[in-house]
Amino acid sequence: MNQSLKKRIFNIILLLALTAFALWFALKDDYQDVLNNLKHLPLRWLLLILALGILYYVLQGIALYLIGHTYKKDLHIIDGIDNAYIAAFFNGVTPLGGGQVAQTYAFRKLHMKYADIASILWMDFFIFQSVVLLYAGFFIIFRFSYAMNHFPQFLPLIILGYLVNSSVIIGLWTVIRFPTFYQKVSTMLLKLLHRIRIVKDAEKTAEKWNKQILYFQQEVNNLKQHKTLILQCAGLYIIRQTLFYSMPFLVAHAIGLSLQLSDLLNIMAISAFIHMLNALTPLPGDTGWTETAFIILYSILFGKADAGSVMILWRMSTYHLNVVIGGIRFMRVKSKKYPIQDTNPIVKTGKNAEIHS
Repeated sequence: MNQSLKKRIFNIILLLALTAFALWFALKDDYQDVLNNLKHLPLRWLLLILALGILYYVLQGIALYLIGHTYKKDLHIIDGIDNAYIAAFFNGVTPLGGGQVAQTYAFRKLHMKYADIASILWMDFFIFQSVVLLYAGFFIIFRFSYAMNHFPQFLPLIILGYLVNSSVIIGLWTVIRFPTFYQKVSTMLLKLLHRIRIVKDAEKTAEKWNKQILYFQQEVNNLKQHKTLILQCAGLYIIRQTLFYSMPFLVAHAIGLSLQLSDLLNIMAISAFIHMLNALTPLPGDTGWTETAFIILYSILFGKADAGSVMILWRMSTYHLNVVIGGIRFMRVKSKKYPIQDTNPIVKTGKNAEIHS
């Protein structure tokens, strides 16, 4: 058995174990109430919940299509949707996220250049991450007192997750704004890593880092030239995140919980906080961690049994269903016989942001 196959088997076993733990946590004290909620869920509500979970990745696919179309005029919208689902599959089943690597593979099957693919993924990452940070920042500021009153022990972790999510963009922006400071710090860091034998060739590594910074500067300038495209994609991602953060409200309503429209903002805030907490785990699909945090935080609003019911439906719609669809779409793309030409190294820019340079 080769190493790659062993790794895949391990990831599958880990994913199943984490899913089993999440279900155990949701059902261990209130399984009869949870199962009763799920049993009496109307079919029309179930179909709507699943459809909205699918729409979440379709919106990303449309954004990828719009960006990709500026580089490849014969790109089809289904290509963008396939790419989004392939990212969902690999981010969902591999630790630390492998979606961008798989996205690069999928775009290469369409005869796209590595430089163009890198530009697409950079632009998509910046727009999406900016929307997420603005959304989460809004809720941290305007729902800070709510978080302090109901789950103060989680607030430091939520803020830490926000800092982790923003670190890539802030770090790269700082490098561009203060290049002299960056050069001094990077030189000192590389010398230290060389002394402790983590970096073999400090000069060569410094040259690679400088090339990446130069590439980032080029992409920032490229973004400035596509203002209309940026606004279109930002609009799609605002709709996407609004849908994602408000899904628990819809699911709670579907199982018969009595909610007021005023509860929607608190529900969206908790969803955004859970999203920030996910930055603190390297688990595949954040499985286990996400479900546990969801139940703990939403128990404040719904009670534990109802929170468990909402979690199962929400997670099935936004994660499990899309991992399955993503796997199917990946096999479809993989079956196409397109030659892969040159190769380039992978550059990691964050937990969910790996691109080819």
